[in-house]
Amino acid sequence: MATPAAAPGAEMATDADLPPWVAAPTTPYHTLEHYKDGQLLDATTLKERVTTVGRDASATLALLHPTVSRKHGALVHDGDRGLFLVGFESQYGSTVDGVRCAPGTPTRLRDGATVRFALSSRSYVARLAEGDDASTAEARLAGLPTAFSGGDALRREIDAMAAAMTNSAPTYERWTGGDAEVADADAAPDAAPAPEAAEAEDELSGDAVAGLLAKRWDLPVSHEVTLGGHTKSVSCIAVDPAGARVLTGSLDYKVRLFDFGGMDKHHHSFREIEPDEGHAVVALSYSPSGDRFLCCSGLCSGSAQPQVFTRDGAQLLRFNRGDPYVTDMARTTGHVTIVTGGEWHPHEKMQCVTSGMDGSLRVWDLCGKTGLRDFLLCDHTIRVRDKGARKCAATAVAYSPDGRRVCCGAADGSLQIFQLKGRAHNYLRPDACLRLAHTPGTDVAGAVISCVSFSPDGNQVASRADDGFVKVFDVRKLAKGPLCAFPGVEARGLTANLAWRPDGAVLCAGAAAPDRAGRGSLRFFSVGGPAHEVHREAGGYRPLVSLGVGDPGASCVCVLWHDRIKHVLAGGTDGATRALYDPELSQKGALMSVRRNHAPRHVATDSAHVDASSIVNPNALPMFRDDLCDDGAFKKKGQYSKMRKDPIKSKLPDGPLDSGQQGRNEGARSTFCQYYIERNLPDSIRNSDPREELLKYADKEPIFRTEATFYTGADGQRTDMADSTLEAAEVDFVEDQKKLINARSFSASAKDAAKKKKT
Repeated sequence: MATPAAAPGAEMATDADLPPWVAAPTTPYHTLEHYKDGQLLDATTLKERVTTVGRDASATLALLHPTVSRKHGALVHDGDRGLFLVGFESQYGSTVDGVRCAPGTPTRLRDGATVRFALSSRSYVARLAEGDDASTAEARLAGLPTAFSGGDALRREIDAMAAAMTNSAPTYERWTGGDAEVADADAAPDAAPAPEAAEAEDELSGDAVAGLLAKRWDLPVSHEVTLGGHTKSVSCIAVDPAGARVLTGSLDYKVRLFDFGGMDKHHHSFREIEPDEGHAVVALSYSPSGDRFLCCSGLCSGSAQPQVFTRDGAQLLRFNRGDPYVTDMARTTGHVTIVTGGEWHPHEKMQCVTSGMDGSLRVWDLCGKTGLRDFLLCDHTIRVRDKGARKCAATAVAYSPDGRRVCCGAADGSLQIFQLKGRAHNYLRPDACLRLAHTPGTDVAGAVISCVSFSPDGNQVASRADDGFVKVFDVRKLAKGPLCAFPGVEARGLTANLAWRPDGAVLCAGAAAPDRAGRGSLRFFSVGGPAHEVHREAGGYRPLVSLGVGDPGASCVCVLWHDRIKHVLAGGTDGATRALYDPELSQKGALMSVRRNHAPRHVATDSAHVDASSIVNPNALPMFRDDLCDDGAFKKKGQYSKMRKDPIKSKLPDGPLDSGQQGRNEGARSTFCQYYIERNLPDSIRNSDPREELLKYADKEPIFRTEATFYTGADGQRTDMADSTLEAAEVDFVEDQKKLINARSFSASAKDAAKKKKT
């Protein structure tokens, strides 16, 4: 705990920080009304020459929000009934009527002007009582509750209490909770407000950033579960429309299937497939119905044949590979080189699009023609060209939300948007194009775009490239350049992507820049809205929040924001996919598995599960074991325990079942063996010892003996049984055949002799 000493108010703002014309105000005094959630809470009478604003205890107007700097700004008078706001150097700055104030430049406050400091939820309205006296300024507090309008004595008491609270030395508690951090260069490490003060302000501290994310920006990142299993970096993630199944593709050539409804707290995948042996997975996309998914393998040595799988991972279809010797890609029926991306149509179940290094986008109709080996043929090709009309590799592709347009990111750093007009249309040039949308700091032609994504309303498109920038463009004014740019978002690998929040106000992207713990970060950016201009810098915009994700040394590569279950899934270079959620915002998904605690599975110990090389004590089997009660005593001895002590019954084999489900089959006497045993075996054999009966013949020669010479059939007729073996019958048959042959040869010779006598 640190306890900074209180400093005089004059030390907060020196004369060097203020304009030279600052003077003490003349009567009447101005007031500053405090509002929170549209409700008037308090009002401050501005009587001094300088009213300082900041998080420091010596500030005249002390604010406890963690994004407010210790020395944030000042309200000054010009001596002629004018009130001005002077903002000091701070990361989040101040705004007047939604416009950010430049540091060091005075901004005149008109009557009713709304002032906001940093990201605090409170607003302050300036009231200028021009032409009135001090009593008129005090009368403006009439709209407050009775406690603020109860007379001069009560007012003086309240002012004394406020002065005592302002001048007292507050205590600060070092923040140690959570993985997130608000990037505030002006805030000291031990400058987080105390929990008591934060509760009074209804602001967040302690676990400040996680609460700020969940409450202010509706970011579901307060909890996480890990979906692991891959041995290399996760390159792509896909979730079905219902939010029940998750697919993760990796550079280890594998695709893992997870089911939130069937997982327990360990979150293991229920299936693993390898679409193309030796080829990394670069794109996964579910169909609108969720019954199948598209898988594209590419990267450095990828496959030119994307595949379609069922929901459970069984292969349905494989796309055709084109002729690599054809120059015009519109004349081939498939990609001829590496496939770099793919996405399913947002509404059509039988249509998808893919991009390739051969400079083409291909729209596939799953009901189209198939060729050799039943590979699907493509007859709808879009050619991608650079500014010199040369073939240019298409590195990313995305459908618009209505499915009528596709946006392509090219290897030369250009964005090209095509309107889909059917198979017969010849796409000579894009409908909208921005050359060098991303430019690196070298002398090459452009930066390679790794991802493009339309906003949920379809009016904006965001792109990400290897120059470390995430840029947002207006689709209707693409040629005018980016609306905003977010720098410093470097990632490892060509599969880095980005994701929109379902309302399109926040953009999410993973970065390789480590946080304080040495991990990669997941960054959230504001796209429009009141917090957008607050984060403007000279080189772009700062992120709203930077959240540390993954293990130390790992970076975040791919992200996905699902609008139905309200989860953010982030895949890292450590081979794990982390599903971030908030129990108050999210629905189903990971909430179904983290609450499920399956009991350990029961493993049978009978002889069917015993290794053949093991030695098993028969008395240890369940059917012979004496079970114990809960108190440790043996249960009442059953039938088997009594039979084991009987010297005669213990040697008898188990008799046939004559009742129950199995006894019904025994009583049917459906086989001849059962019939013979029933009729011919003596009754005494059931009460004899089988071992003794067999030992009677130990000293005798083994003979074949049977008394079964006939049996009576179902019709009552007697049928004699065979009295010899098959081998003996075969020998007799051969002898009979020899005799017959000899008899025939003798008769033939006798006939020949008779003919000779006649002649």
